[in-house]
Amino acid sequence: MNRAFGLCFLALWSAWSNACDDNQARAAIGRLAQKSPTGYALYQKTAQYSSARSIFLSMLKGGYGGQCDLTTAVHEGAHILAGPENSNRYHLITGETVPRIGEEAVFFKPKELYSKFKTFPESNYLGDTKKDAPSSVDEFGYLLDEFNSYTWDAQVSLDLGDGIEANGMLQFMQFVAAYIERAAQAHPATYNRLTTAPSRTPVAKLWTQAHDVLAKVCARSGFSSPYLKGACSAGQNSSLTKLVGEKAHCPASCRGFASGSPTPSRPPSIVDFARPNRPAPSNSGTQFMMSIPGISR
Repeated sequence: MNRAFGLCFLALWSAWSNACDDNQARAAIGRLAQKSPTGYALYQKTAQYSSARSIFLSMLKGGYGGQCDLTTAVHEGAHILAGPENSNRYHLITGETVPRIGEEAVFFKPKELYSKFKTFPESNYLGDTKKDAPSSVDEFGYLLDEFNSYTWDAQVSLDLGDGIEANGMLQFMQFVAAYIERAAQAHPATYNRLTTAPSRTPVAKLWTQAHDVLAKVCARSGFSSPYLKGACSAGQNSSLTKLVGEKAHCPASCRGFASGSPTPSRPPSIVDFARPNRPAPSNSGTQFMMSIPGISR
């Protein structure tokens, strides 16, 4: 499969009067600038790369019931910017970037973790063997790419105040922690690479970023998630602590939380392939299929 971040469409459209139009999209981007400066800064960066801005806008305008979908747009924007054909670096919420981990035989395939997490909604990122492009199933670098994008989801949803979308981030915290633990136990070559530069830096930075976002999520009144307990337990792994330090442990604001029901969020998007386990609304008049080679889905 060609890894170029070209945009490939396979679309079947029918009329849908409530689509997010150009004026609404412009207003949504203005809201992003006002409420989420970090998300807006990522949007601005998409102008630097071919097709990235158009992909961001396509995701934005694929919203549900006339609502422009800012979190999905930012999620996908982070993917596009990190792509090997673009910056080849993970773009962090702080504005910093760190090198992307590429395809190397030394890293075992994340799909080894599937049996441990097969009941998780996002387990397809570990077990979907039908993918025809490089993905998180086979490459650790793509697993980190998804981890970063789902952390952006949580941050932007916090900024916008429309409902906290942290379940994806919490699941990927467990995936990454389990990957590191499995490496320590069964893949010494992988673990050695993870604990030394330059691989250690992106892993530690991405984990620290998620830890800091999680601290803010847990401080939000009423937040609960069935994945919080597992994400906090991940910090008990000595292998994770060796890589990322004290921030391997649960943020103080999360300690003592019991597992519960996810905090309600906005409805799913029509174009929501960033979150493939959320079905499109059954009463939608629009069907849309899109694939972007080189992006894990």
